[in-house]
Amino acid sequence: MTHLELGTGGLAVLSLALAPALASPAPDTRAPAPDMKCGPQPEGTTALVAIDGVIQGALPEGDQRLDLAPDAARPLYGGVDREDLFWVQVVCMDPRDSTFHLGGDGIPVASIWTKEGPAGQMPPALAEIVEAQRRHFESHGNYVGDLGQIGSFESPDRVEIELESGADWWIATARTERFLGQCTAGGGSSGAPPEPRCGG
Repeated sequence: MTHLELGTGGLAVLSLALAPALASPAPDTRAPAPDMKCGPQPEGTTALVAIDGVIQGALPEGDQRLDLAPDAARPLYGGVDREDLFWVQVVCMDPRDSTFHLGGDGIPVASIWTKEGPAGQMPPALAEIVEAQRRHFESHGNYVGDLGQIGSFESPDRVEIELESGADWWIATARTERFLGQCTAGGGSSGAPPEPRCGG
């Protein structure tokens, strides 16, 4: 069983890709001591929950555990059902500018990303680019270097996609605000995976 302990003094930082965690049981992994990643917390500080990058409020009082067991039936925080989850990140939010970070001082946040949200839409968008690049290469012998050249392609809301290409390679990188990672795909001699991959 994989789970993340949320401490009362702060929240340790941990990023988890849910597909592998939900596909097969993983060893019991506990986050490091709570005050190690987000710094010491003033008395009364409450960890927050964000869904798709938007703060929803405080973690339910007394619910100090984010349980990622594959057979758990209860919905995750914020009413998000397991089958709708894309990624969970435990981050520190800078109180000065509300940016998320994987370390340093800040307010602990359980950052939950759904398949329908911007982070969850990055792999399907990149898969569309992979297919368009394949078709273009078959027809023209080179790769597209501008998203505007990919027919009816539209980047999902709140997702920024950067496309780079050369004579025999291309790579696309997708990002969204507050998701502390990115998704990539590529082709030719780029060395990038031909299927979209996401990571921190």
